[in-house]
Amino acid sequence: MLLTDRKSDKLNILAVVPARGGSKGIPGKNLRKIGGLPLVDHTIKFAKQLSNVDGVILTSDSSSILQRGEKYNIFTVNRPKELASDESLVIESIKHAVAIYDQRNQVTTDSVILLQPTYPFRLRDDVEKAISKHVEGDSIPVISIKPMKENPCECIVLDTKDNWSYLVSPPQNANRQNYPSCYYFITGNFYISSMQSLNSYNSFMTPNSSFFRTKERIAIDIDLPEDFILAENIFSLTSSLGEPSL
Repeated sequence: MLLTDRKSDKLNILAVVPARGGSKGIPGKNLRKIGGLPLVDHTIKFAKQLSNVDGVILTSDSSSILQRGEKYNIFTVNRPKELASDESLVIESIKHAVAIYDQRNQVTTDSVILLQPTYPFRLRDDVEKAISKHVEGDSIPVISIKPMKENPCECIVLDTKDNWSYLVSPPQNANRQNYPSCYYFITGNFYISSMQSLNSYNSFMTPNSSFFRTKERIAIDIDLPEDFILAENIFSLTSSLGEPSL
């Protein structure tokens, strides 16, 4: 698919969905169905709903996965084998896909939002507000986070000889309700960056990165077979994947 009408007056922003055909933990993971649709379809459909992106790219080394992108009339990129191994960096796949997109459409992509298909439940309002934060914040990277469920003051570092230490020393004479609440988990829901920053740092995490606290109550990044079972149960309780009540 070629470039459609721009929805953003300020920046040309693309959503990139990387979906490899191989997976050590769950073979064929991105094509395994949740709610009657392949896992990758949920993220493609979500990306197409976003009002402040200008296009959607699906990059994959699998012809079966690329056919899913063609079904939804989005731009697809056949990822070379050297960018599709377990050791490959997703950043390199993004750069490769964007370069092909820009050349094909004769445009210059300013920023990208990475939407990984292993994260099937997102809130559209969260993601669109995060994109706006990126645009209004001089294109600094924006990364999704949630408060940590386990406070680091209740976590330990343990070696093979049972020597231990707290991950973060808890305050003395304090109940757990009074532990510091400044600890957050990077969920993997989305990562936003300018292409200039990605090229400079080769990472979404930079000294200038900003963060967006998402409102979803359950963050699922599918990596294990039991994650699929949990996702199926959640799907059955929600009427829409685009705006789930999580």
